[in-house]
Amino acid sequence: MKLFKASVFTIVVLILCQTGYSAEKTILTIKGIGTVKADPENRLLIFTAANPGVVPMEFSVCWNELNWNEQKGWFEGSQKCIQSEVGGWQKPQFTAESKKIPLPHYRTVTITIGRYSNIARAVCRENDGQIGCLTIYKSGFTVLNCKDANPSAPLTPMTYSGNLAPPSTTVSVNPIYQITINPSMTVAPEDTGKRATLYMYVVQKNGAAKLFSSQPIILGNEVEFNFGLKCIPTGMLSFPITVYVGYRLSDGTIRYNGYTITLTQ
Repeated sequence: MKLFKASVFTIVVLILCQTGYSAEKTILTIKGIGTVKADPENRLLIFTAANPGVVPMEFSVCWNELNWNEQKGWFEGSQKCIQSEVGGWQKPQFTAESKKIPLPHYRTVTITIGRYSNIARAVCRENDGQIGCLTIYKSGFTVLNCKDANPSAPLTPMTYSGNLAPPSTTVSVNPIYQITINPSMTVAPEDTGKRATLYMYVVQKNGAAKLFSSQPIILGNEVEFNFGLKCIPTGMLSFPITVYVGYRLSDGTIRYNGYTITLTQ
């Protein structure tokens, strides 16, 4: 009977070890910028941008490189760091939405993420497949409610013929707000009921650009371009921003329009 109880106890401990250590744990999150998760069992840190191609997430990972000092009875050494970003554009290697970095084993690790004056930091330590962290977060923005940075009425479709016409519609937003970009456009009457793919092309003043596309849909009288660009602090973006939206029919016909987002003075 005692042997049976011991065996059951051993099985339960093994199950807890296998399931408890394998789960990814969220270490840091900054709304609109990105998230850091840790996979302690596989000794990985996973950095993921919230809005790749629109708002990069810059990050650094620093840890101690140590050697054992037999005479003094302690480890000593120096610090080593990795710095990179995800969802950016400065280098081709920065464009990936997500990136995995080795999690140093048995080390105190400092993880920092941010964009401009939004910054978050965690001091962590991994031990035997588990990780503990202390976090610090600072927002440099006085952020109020999230506002739609969209034209007040649906855009009118134009037929694309090889050149994008400069947008004639301008939307101004207050720099203290977060903004959401999800404009709408009416559908040409002859296109209603047809199958089409939606597109949105966002270009910032600094040259950063991102093309979004949808799965094919059946067109109604109006379409909304909702690609997840929600509640982004204006301080993370480079204004003015040009937004082109449109749809492409199966015969190759493209209807589109656009507008410009500026900051109020």
